[in-house]
Amino acid sequence: MIDPFTIWTIKQVSPKDWGAAIDYDRTDFWDHPVRGPILPPARLDFKGYCFHYWGGPTLAGDEGDPDLQWTAKERCAFWLCRTKTTVRSGERYHIQSKGWRGLAYCAIISPWTGHLLRGRGFRDNGGQLGADLNHTLLAIAWCGGGSQKPHRRARLCFARMWLEYPGPAWCHKDTAGAQTLCPGDWWTPYIREQRFVDELGAMRWRPCGLMTKGGRVLSLTERLRQLGFLERRYRMYRKVVVDAVSMFQASTGIRVDGVCGPATIRALAEAR
Repeated sequence: MIDPFTIWTIKQVSPKDWGAAIDYDRTDFWDHPVRGPILPPARLDFKGYCFHYWGGPTLAGDEGDPDLQWTAKERCAFWLCRTKTTVRSGERYHIQSKGWRGLAYCAIISPWTGHLLRGRGFRDNGGQLGADLNHTLLAIAWCGGGSQKPHRRARLCFARMWLEYPGPAWCHKDTAGAQTLCPGDWWTPYIREQRFVDELGAMRWRPCGLMTKGGRVLSLTERLRQLGFLERRYRMYRKVVVDAVSMFQASTGIRVDGVCGPATIRALAEAR
């Protein structure tokens, strides 16, 4: 069974580090604050993603910096702290008000820093897509709402996960019986139109070849490795990666140019 939280290209925060009432990383039992020790839910039969939000713009903070005089490191610390506070409030609501066995989300994305705060992990979720898919979608929430635009780091956090573990992505508001507007006005078209594919394909040319920042390339090379076109991961889009992409393109009938654009990204996601 695959587990997207093995994606080490993404900055992650453990349940203990964001102050969770339950340590969701434990596989033996969860120490539920109301029910006492309970067994963790079963693992997902992964069939895609359901995108949520938690907190809205009031709790998550409006887009922009907390103080223009702060350094990038200070702003990052501010947003990550705000995210942790908001996720703790969501967990309390799910446990105390809803009576659930824990936070309903598998993971939460910080809107500014792009950190992935681990929740239930690769277990059942709150996708609410009817009885047939309710426990097969990985519930990903971003810590915001409304029309708030997430930082590019947050968008790439999900995009990298999707590239390594591709699958259909739904908005919570589009699922059967959902009485909600989440994941908000900005994320909804991003997910519906699969704009994350375009961001993954936005690689830059340099004199020494086609290159991009490590996170996307690591996810790309891991996907190529999964399909048998590479033996290991590479941090840059080197010639060996270009050759692997070219071989994949030749095997699927895509124009062979070694460039991993949107068409090749989609084919990689569909390949088995």
